[in-house]
Amino acid sequence: MKTKYILLLFFFLLMISCEKEIEFNSSKAEPIITLNGVLMPDTTFSIHLSKSRFFLDNSRGFPIIEDADVVLTSGEHTEQMEHTGNGNYTTDYIFKSGDRVELKATVNGLPVVTASATIPSKPHIGEITTEKNYSEYKEQQWNYDGPIEIGVAVYQDIKFKLPITDNGKEKNYYRINVLKVEHYSENTQRSYLSSFTDAVFDADISDDFFGIEGQSNGYDIFTDVLFNGSTYNLTFTDRNLKEVKFLPQYIEFEHRYSFPDRVVYHIEVQQLSYEYFMYLKTRNAYNNNDENPFMESIQIFSNIENGTGILGSAAITKRVVEVE
Repeated sequence: MKTKYILLLFFFLLMISCEKEIEFNSSKAEPIITLNGVLMPDTTFSIHLSKSRFFLDNSRGFPIIEDADVVLTSGEHTEQMEHTGNGNYTTDYIFKSGDRVELKATVNGLPVVTASATIPSKPHIGEITTEKNYSEYKEQQWNYDGPIEIGVAVYQDIKFKLPITDNGKEKNYYRINVLKVEHYSENTQRSYLSSFTDAVFDADISDDFFGIEGQSNGYDIFTDVLFNGSTYNLTFTDRNLKEVKFLPQYIEFEHRYSFPDRVVYHIEVQQLSYEYFMYLKTRNAYNNNDENPFMESIQIFSNIENGTGILGSAAITKRVVEVE
């Protein structure tokens, strides 16, 4: 018993010794320009401008900027971007991979902000192949007495193999995006795959912020650290319910189930600029540790001079795979 009280006293003294008085300067910080936009080849481009606000400000949202002078320069091309409403500024100029784009935004009473980004090349991906296996599990439904076994559910397990050929002359940054579209007789259902377990999603992503491992990769980003200059077969999986074999006495549950006529996967591999990758990486770390009281605050990456936000760039290669 004495040992117990000694330990409690030690813990109390330890907590007191950890206290640190921090003087808070309540003077309100002046707002700065927030600029956000992502450049892509073969399409038009827009940015959004708003003002930052003091963290103790309880107002919702951020004040939009509608009177900015935004100048875009790419090589010999220079133009003033047009405000189209709600803080959005656009250009109809079509960029290509390799273009370097510079922006300068001027707003009365605020520091002038500048940013630049280079549009990467589209990633090289080969033919996507699939492997299908089937598994059966007991299917249950609930009634007033609890769960009841109504039959056997048949699932189709799909393994996708996506070959990516990396340019070994440079460090490359990637992101994958998979939209699953299930076509039914009367409608379609759309969802995004979110559980990617390939080794590339852990390497160089989740374990280098304060040495903490096991963080989720919420933006599905990765680098070429495991396959620099080579072709890598990135794998991911999905599962579809194909059939339910009902027990005779529970055939009335059949109306609760529907099965798609077609399942189509729209697969995008994005090659990201370093700046956009770092923005997503630090934002992911921030999201993982937002409520952890023992973590130091994480600064989200920004390449906006005299302001905040991100001017990123990305190039996309798309594939469509239909699974029967």
